[in-house]
Amino acid sequence: MSQYLESNENSENVFYKGYSILTLDVFDTCLIRDFVSQESLWHLLGREIVRQLPGVSSAADFARLRAASEDYTRNTSDREDITLNEIYARLASICGWNLRQQERAVSLEKELETRGLSVNPAARSLLAAIQQAAVCYLTDTPHSGAFIEKCLIGQQLPAGPVLSSGDHGMRKGTGSLFRIAMERLNADHSEILHIGNDLRSDGGGSAAAGVAFGPLLEANPNRYEKALDALTSGSAGLLGGCLAGCGRALRLEKSGQFSPALLSVVTGVAGPAIFAAAAWVLLSAQADGVETLYFVSRDGEILLAAAELLRQELGMAPEIQCRYLYGSRRAWHLPALSLMHGSSFLPALRALLVQSGKTTLRDLLAQLDLEAEEARRGLADSVPGISLDAPLGDRRSEVIDALVSSALIQSLAKSRATAAYEATVAYLRQEEMFSHNKVGLVDIGWLGHASASLIAVAADQGAQVQCYFAGGLCGRGSQRAPKESRAFLIDARGEEPKLRSVLVHLLETFCAGSGRSTSGYVRTGSNWVPRFDSSGGDAAVLWGIADYQALIRAYVQAACRALVKVEWKITLAELKTIRPALIANIRTLWRYPTYEEAELWGSFPFEGDFEPHVLGRPFSLRDLLSYAWHFKSTSRRPQFGPWRQAVVVRTIGGRLPTGPFGLLQVMSPAQRQIQLAKVRAKLARRPEVRVEDIAVQGTNVIIRTTPPGSSR
Repeated sequence: MSQYLESNENSENVFYKGYSILTLDVFDTCLIRDFVSQESLWHLLGREIVRQLPGVSSAADFARLRAASEDYTRNTSDREDITLNEIYARLASICGWNLRQQERAVSLEKELETRGLSVNPAARSLLAAIQQAAVCYLTDTPHSGAFIEKCLIGQQLPAGPVLSSGDHGMRKGTGSLFRIAMERLNADHSEILHIGNDLRSDGGGSAAAGVAFGPLLEANPNRYEKALDALTSGSAGLLGGCLAGCGRALRLEKSGQFSPALLSVVTGVAGPAIFAAAAWVLLSAQADGVETLYFVSRDGEILLAAAELLRQELGMAPEIQCRYLYGSRRAWHLPALSLMHGSSFLPALRALLVQSGKTTLRDLLAQLDLEAEEARRGLADSVPGISLDAPLGDRRSEVIDALVSSALIQSLAKSRATAAYEATVAYLRQEEMFSHNKVGLVDIGWLGHASASLIAVAADQGAQVQCYFAGGLCGRGSQRAPKESRAFLIDARGEEPKLRSVLVHLLETFCAGSGRSTSGYVRTGSNWVPRFDSSGGDAAVLWGIADYQALIRAYVQAACRALVKVEWKITLAELKTIRPALIANIRTLWRYPTYEEAELWGSFPFEGDFEPHVLGRPFSLRDLLSYAWHFKSTSRRPQFGPWRQAVVVRTIGGRLPTGPFGLLQVMSPAQRQIQLAKVRAKLARRPEVRVEDIAVQGTNVIIRTTPPGSSR
């Protein structure tokens, strides 16, 4: 019987509640699969079935038949659960298999199930602590207890009997399998503590049986992993399942080393997007016959790292050379200006200044490589009283017009553009951009103007450059992007889709680089090297970009190895199919961030077109009053960043048990069932314990607790 034990440790009374038997759920508690759902495993199994057995046309077809056969068999059975042989008897009748073929199919499922199992990293400390305890495993599965026991032994888990719902025809969720365990173990319900991950079957079932419960939920797939894995049922094959499964495994493995918010975003949103984008770039360039790919700093920094891992781990596009290229809008627009002659020069000059986004006179002049003193006498009459460093505000257009109209500024701009062109050509020649028949340029994209300037310079030298935009093309003005350019996540040239703000702001942070922006090129000895902007570049480092990029690299490597394990080869068609899930996860993060995600990613030092700021800072009462006071003056209102949802969550979310936008998600059917299971568990007259409080004393499982009638 469970009891309270008293200790005088540290001269204080410490109370423990003891149990004689520990029952453990198996899947997603003690063990995790390479995939987060069985449907992905069935797709992998389907590939083998198609190779070895008749009656099935494709892996996706088998996965559908496997699911339908299990549902049919369970719905027509008079027992709570069914066996694997019963499922395959139904499948055999559909596919026309004989008994030997049916047995072969069962054997294949067992082989693949065993091969794809590993110990749940979140359960390692618990499993290490209970080596001497009396343990019994309870699992809802059509597999036999003997098979599950072999799987547990193979992973060196503590020995103990296995009670399978398939063997006994009883499931945990009704409490029936718990009652069978009590009979088998000759134990009262108060002597048993159950650990599991499913609040419906483990939590609700143990409540129905009066058994104490300890939830271990870390391995439950999160919303991002579920969205990726759901693609396995379609034409994306195993790619989505592999990306989801390796993401969960990495999230669990790195837990405690990095913040949960960083792990969830990297493994569920940023990592899959960067992996897929890098794979798309390599495969697209290979199809286009590109010899060398140049990844533009700084957006191309993590994309290049991902591409190199794909080449190393998967052998993808081995014939393509990947190189890092220093460049930026400022570095390329000015040399491209030198190619404009006659009546096209002034419109191009004005467009360069307008599109720069700069809001001070000094910064506008810097776009033309001009110092303040050089231009001062050219502006003294047309725009008197303009400060060099004060925000121009409503006078920005007036100042730009004055610059463009000034004969002195025009002359200086032409001179600087010619010098910039010569330096840029020298740098590009040094980097061998003109030495290959066809080269590719990789950038994040959106409008494509910077790439268009680079291509114009290269074309003037007789070089052909193909553009690949990992983020995509969208927004007014994007129709002027290079005509033959390719776009991955979104291709909405000239349009302003609702997704633009979501994709641009989050993808820009996901692909943020660690260095300063390139402003041009200078000669140092016999080499040409980038000249860097003196401002910016450090904020992302202080935010923690090094940890983020290290995790991205770890994710891409894990995804590669997951694909190697199942012998899956990525295709462009698959990458196109998985794109909606990648966008959906980015949109989910943007619209419904958790408080922790909003805190971490909302504080990212995003560099906007007109001013640097974080994505979404919390606001105070003083900010609110100031905003109301300056409501009609856009330039004087306090700025909170473009991510409104993060602003709201960071402002009030920390004071709530869940994020305010997270409350909108509890109305889904699955969430309702979980909420009902929680209520049922709380109302049940039995204890609920924390797994981290579990220890073993001799053969007894003990839980550190407070004595009856006191609070923790």
